[in-house]
Amino acid sequence: MTDLAAPSEWQLLPGLDAPQRPDYVDTTGWSVGRKRTLRHQQDIARGIHPLTKKPLLGTGQTCVDCASAREDHGFWKCILFSTSRSETSDLRVGWPACTLFKERQP
Repeated sequence: MTDLAAPSEWQLLPGLDAPQRPDYVDTTGWSVGRKRTLRHQQDIARGIHPLTKKPLLGTGQTCVDCASAREDHGFWKCILFSTSRSETSDLRVGWPACTLFKERQP
């Protein structure tokens, strides 16, 4: 499957519109972090957890309620996902829980 390019990159025939991905956003000039945030928002909109890539649970529970969420030096990580000191493995506690969710015990 080929990825559709930005609309400005298409060679158009007169009178025809360029095909566009439904979720295309021009991110020219955006920081790496802002682009990552957009990808996370798009994943959640599709029903996919941004970190684990598993389907969302859909019960209203969030990652902070999960037994697999841990705080590590001020940053939240999921122990079911490979963690690093990089922000790419940071877990947002407000994200909807995925199907790997296990209730946190008090």
